[in-house]
Amino acid sequence: MTRPFLLGLIVYATAVMPANAALLKFTVSGEVSRVDNWTYASAEPQTIEMSFMVDTRSGVQGSVPGATGCLQSFSASGASISNISVQAGGNTLWSGSGASGGYGGQALAGGCTDSAYSAYLDISDGDNVFRSSDLFLFGGMEYLAFEASADPMAELLTGLNGSAPFTLSGSWGLFVISCGTQQSQ
Repeated sequence: MTRPFLLGLIVYATAVMPANAALLKFTVSGEVSRVDNWTYASAEPQTIEMSFMVDTRSGVQGSVPGATGCLQSFSASGASISNISVQAGGNTLWSGSGASGGYGGQALAGGCTDSAYSAYLDISDGDNVFRSSDLFLFGGMEYLAFEASADPMAELLTGLNGSAPFTLSGSWGLFVISCGTQQSQ
């Protein structure tokens, strides 16, 4: 089953927590293009809404400078993910906190202030998994500015914009989403 799909991905800082936590709220919503192994008695969902918080100061973080002094790549593994809510077809599929995730990006083109990054985002919590790839991050950053920033990941992730397929799976089934556009705020 294939349906047209438009994905909205909005990233914005929602709170700055004490000392070691800076949270960004992600919201993903759109139409489902394919559902595999749907286990609910209800009809397969046609829409999905998901939100979660990423602690941009958590996990193991890394970065690599480029030859021109721009940030070439960045990554975080074991990041703390909380306030997860996934709704589809009138059902709550996934909710809670305590998930872990990883994200990162590799510069594709442009200078320090106008680079484009090919990026990814993964979240897992037991059997529940959200996986996205080929996100695009626009804006760029000088490597020295990245290193000097109190929260460089938050500065980068608020520029998330582009298009991306994603998958979402759990005990209730598997969604395979191919999308149109994303927007940042």
